[in-house]
This record gives sequence, C-alpha cells and structure tokens, in this order.
Amino acid sequence: MPLPTDTVTDSTKAAPAKAPQAMAGVADTATSVSDTTVAARDTSNLPALHGIAPWTLREHEADAPWSARERAMTHKTSSTAYKSGLEGMSRPVGYGENSWLSTIILGLLILLALNFRNCSRIFAGLPQDLFGIRRRQNAFDEHTANETRTYLIILLLLCLSEGILLFSGVVAQTGIPTGATPFGLTMLCAGGAALFYMAQLAIYKVIGFAFTDAISAGQWIRGFNASQCVLSFLLLIPALIALYYPDEAGKMVAAGLICYILARILFICKGFRIFYKNFPSILYFILYLCALEITPLVFIARLVASAAAGELKF
Repeated sequence: MPLPTDTVTDSTKAAPAKAPQAMAGVADTATSVSDTTVAARDTSNLPALHGIAPWTLREHEADAPWSARERAMTHKTSSTAYKSGLEGMSRPVGYGENSWLSTIILGLLILLALNFRNCSRIFAGLPQDLFGIRRRQNAFDEHTANETRTYLIILLLLCLSEGILLFSGVVAQTGIPTGATPFGLTMLCAGGAALFYMAQLAIYKVIGFAFTDAISAGQWIRGFNASQCVLSFLLLIPALIALYYPDEAGKMVAAGLICYILARILFICKGFRIFYKNFPSILYFILYLCALEITPLVFIARLVASAAAGELKF
C-alpha cells in the first residue's frame, strides 16, 4: 500500500541544529561522498518491500563515466593523440600474398577435384602411355571428352607452376624490372610455357608423321602428354613453396629443374623405343636430341635472362 507522504525525506531540507562538534564530523563525511546531491524522488507511490521503507536516491559523481569534475581535470590538447605519433608506413605485399595468383591456383585445384573420377582413369593409364609401345589397345582403352578436359586443367596447372618457378628464378638473380608487376611477369612466363608446350606438340606431330606410322606417332604423342601430366604434379609443390616462401625460391627452382629433367628422360626413353630400328637410326636420334630437346632450352634460358636484365640479346 502507498506510504504517507510525510514519511518521505528530502535531503535538501535543512537538518535541525546540532552541536558544532557533530556538525563538523557530518561535513567531513559529506565531502568525501559527493559535492552534489539531488533531491530524492517521490517514493510515495512505491510499495513497501517486506516492511522496509523506500530509500532515498542520490546521484554520486563517481558513478558517472564522464563528469564535470573529470572534464575539468582532463588536459586539453589541440590535436588528436594518435596524429601526433610516428607516421604510418605502407606494409609491403609479398609475392605469395598476391590474391590473383592464389585465386587462379585454387580455382584450378577445385576444377581438378571436381574431375577426380577422370583423374583416376588418367593415372591408371599413365604407365602404358609412358612405357608401353603396344600397338593394339585394349577394348576398354577409351578416351572421352571428359578426360581431354581434365588433361587441359592439368596442363594449365603445369604452365602456371612453370611460370611461378621461372619468375622466382629470374627475380632471385636480377630482381624485378622497373615498372613491372609480379603478377604480370608471372602470367607472361606462364604464357611462354604454354606456347612452348604447343610448339613442342606441333613439332612432335610433324616428326611422327614424317618418320613413323600413325600408330607409333600416336603413342609418342600420348607419351609426351603423360610426361607433362607427371611433371605438372611434380612441379606443383616446389611452385607453391617458391610462391609463399620466397627465401626458398633458389632451392625450389633447382628442384623444379630436376623434376623437368626426369620427365624429359621418361619421354626420351619412350621415343627411343619407338624410333630405334637399326644402328643408323641412333644418328637421327642424336640429331633429334640436339635440335628439339637441348637447343630450345638453351634459347629460352638466354631469352628469359636477357629479358629480365632489360636487354634482348641472343
């Protein structure tokens, strides 16, 4: 039930006169609590809680997050504090932090994972394509358009890995040319690797057509594609390490070069088994090695080094 209004106390009303000694103690206690007091709210409409009378509400300055006294004591400055410190510097973006390269690699890996069923068939046929020279295929040796699409994804991943390793090797020796971007140079190297693959494929088809029959030429071309498929997966790990850990680029380029040599040895062995007929054919095979396996690599190495140095000399 509501309380009578005469039971409500008002802190602003003057208290009855007391002895001077008592008043001094009360004044000391009041100053320690607060310099500002407010009138108590009208608690006449509040119900009694278990016989306890409503209390007097006070506003304490210490409870406020920002009071007039604290504002007066705060030192005023003419500028914001963080603007008077050291000037910020832009964070250098590393080669592996390029979002476009990471996005392209991730996209190719996702596409490869979506075609994993075709990858299993390709891997199952790799031994025959790399080492076999059987002229008649099995009844179940069928190649579909899905396998061709998977081969294309693997070859794109190979060209990108070669581009990353080429860029890392050139930058480790000469640095990035003025005005060039890492992503642009990497894609340029990857495009050069793709052109090199297509040129090799065209030349091998011409040689196979000129020096052997259609079945042997087809076996040779399949052996070349199989070696490039193996090389793609071998170069992926060194390329990723060179991309995200540039300090290890030199070691990864050397590892990639070893993987490339191993893949070429596999392909050369397959070609030797196909084209070797008698002793004079060894001379033609040596000419083939010098003209198509050694000379293009030397030419490309000098071209890349000269382009990185800004001088196209051959």
